[in-house]
Amino acid sequence: MASVSSNPSSAPNPPTPPVTGESFTVTTATLPSATASVGYRTSVTASGGTAPYTWTVASGNLPPGLILDEAQGVITGIPDPAETASFEIQAADSAGQTAVKPYTLTVGAGSWGTTYYVDVASGQDSNAGSSSSAPWRTITKVNASKFAPGDRILLKSGDLWREQMQLASSGAPGSPILIGSYGSGAPPIISGADLVPSGGWTTCTNCVANVWQAPVEIQPNVVFFNGNKGQAASSLAQLTGATQWYWSYGKLYVWSSSNPGSAYSGPGIEAGSRQLGIGFFGISYVSVENLQFVGVNGPPTNGAVYAQAFAATSESSHDLDFNRLTVLNSAADGIHLEDCNNCIVENSTISGMARAGIMMVSNQPQFPVTAGATIGNTVFGNHFDGISTYGCAVGGQCEGATLPAGEFFSGLIISRNTVHDNGAGVYLHWTNKSSVTANSSYGNTDPSAKGEGYGVGMEASSGNIVQKNLLYANRTRGIELSNDEGAGTGLTGSSNNVVQYNAIHDNGDHGIFTNAAPTQSNHFLYNVIWNHPNGECFAANGTGHEFFGNTCWNSSTGVDLYTSSSTPTTANISIKNNVFGKNVIRSVHIESGVSISTLIFDHNDYDGVIVFLLPTTTADWSAWQAMGFDIHSLADNPTFVTASPITPSDFVLETSSPLATSGMDLGPSFATGLAPVSSWPANVQTAAQGAGWSIGAFPQKR
Repeated sequence: MASVSSNPSSAPNPPTPPVTGESFTVTTATLPSATASVGYRTSVTASGGTAPYTWTVASGNLPPGLILDEAQGVITGIPDPAETASFEIQAADSAGQTAVKPYTLTVGAGSWGTTYYVDVASGQDSNAGSSSSAPWRTITKVNASKFAPGDRILLKSGDLWREQMQLASSGAPGSPILIGSYGSGAPPIISGADLVPSGGWTTCTNCVANVWQAPVEIQPNVVFFNGNKGQAASSLAQLTGATQWYWSYGKLYVWSSSNPGSAYSGPGIEAGSRQLGIGFFGISYVSVENLQFVGVNGPPTNGAVYAQAFAATSESSHDLDFNRLTVLNSAADGIHLEDCNNCIVENSTISGMARAGIMMVSNQPQFPVTAGATIGNTVFGNHFDGISTYGCAVGGQCEGATLPAGEFFSGLIISRNTVHDNGAGVYLHWTNKSSVTANSSYGNTDPSAKGEGYGVGMEASSGNIVQKNLLYANRTRGIELSNDEGAGTGLTGSSNNVVQYNAIHDNGDHGIFTNAAPTQSNHFLYNVIWNHPNGECFAANGTGHEFFGNTCWNSSTGVDLYTSSSTPTTANISIKNNVFGKNVIRSVHIESGVSISTLIFDHNDYDGVIVFLLPTTTADWSAWQAMGFDIHSLADNPTFVTASPITPSDFVLETSSPLATSGMDLGPSFATGLAPVSSWPANVQTAAQGAGWSIGAFPQKR
């Protein structure tokens, strides 16, 4: 006999209302001051409550550029401009208690050292460089110079440098080196591509018609035609149209109906030649802002913006801040940060990368990454992941060494980013105790670099919170959790994650998918998931998962529990207070090998096709209940405020809905659902259950 709810009647117990406990207090007395353009991170703490805590700004606003991470109680970001802000921070514990404390946070303008100016048009490297009237000319001069903590290096707005920047100096705590811009106009450009001389083009006598050639010594991975990215051909014979190119043995070939030297003159044809736009090797405490990087040649494992610890001298690269950058059309990752602790990428646009938009890597145990943030970026049109993290598997080979314990990120905050039209959206690998909050991830369908097409993916990543994201129109599923089979000597699953308050719709197959042991004990709470007629709302294997208070609509199947060669045991799964509406084929599918006697289904609502498929039988509603499942559940129209819902708020229950008070009291840890006024992802709010718990994602108070 299957297990069912321990509640002996269909009438739910009244919940304990949230209270402000006298012993539960926010204990952080004051917040340290911040400096404009310099990364900031501090934590607020509480005591006397039942962990874990949830943190919110109860009134007022943080200074621009800063956010409060709800899961970790961390205030982080790159503040700008200088100002003083007053606000209140609220902590809520898992028992329903709240505590509030007022704060004032001052962002100062900072006390900077010497400012150096670089002007490609009127500068001279023989100048002192310390005034805008006598600037340096080249980035080569910058690379060869030493700077003190607090110095600033400013490139003139509107100028372009065909050079690679590699700073040789670090700043200091509270006194970074700043690389930025001065003057008015477009951001300064650092290009990884060189102009092909206009007079160097000749017709290719052994080629098809309209193919031209010019000497280009370095093999380009990107070529531009008047600033537009060209298309690489696989052979000379494939050159059949404008902006197509091919390189072989020191010659660049292009298709053009007339001489490319005159056909393209604004600025002309450019061929990628430099591996980086800007690189930091064992360099720390640097802020980079208001610059543009384009046409970096790679290789793909590099980045247009690149940082890496320098193991040879045991120098790490940490506390690097990247704000308001534009990174375009390069043959590598856009921003690649390797073993870069407490590094922040904010308010930047990254697009047109051959690989990932933002790639964060941690694979050297001597340089652990325990903090970092990616906030408010726009990442699109990259062939691999939009935002990706990579650690190292247990027993895996990383940087030429075997790591018996692997190497895992922790403390990362990925928040308020817009990630679209990449190979995948946000993908965490070997990343623990981090948060993915209030991002928009959609249209990630590009398979060309083997992107897996998720809105959010987690591989070998545990203890994370994924919440308040908008995930739609991705090639495969909204969210996937899996293990890292084949990456090392031992398997690591994605376990003990909390996936809550997300809006997930119109993805290629499933809404949420868990796969591959030892992925287990994940919590899926108050998500709104709709329009997956080619897949399941939930497809899950493994043990110990909880699916509470979700609203599922228009899926092929509401929930599919299965086993596989990598996950022979699926058991101890609890499914309560969910709406499974407008099912296309069936309500529930329990596949062969699942431990049916350990499953709990109760206080759910089913609508649409109400069919339950088990390994050896198909059950209707009466037979399903006779098996001991869903004893207190409903088979009824949920009565949403909109009869044909298409947006998250359409799934709010009418006050007359039969689901309004038919849910089960799951205790204070699960008593907070979605507020009807929520909008994704910018303003997702929560609401406590009322006197009688509701079924679905939106509590309906009566």
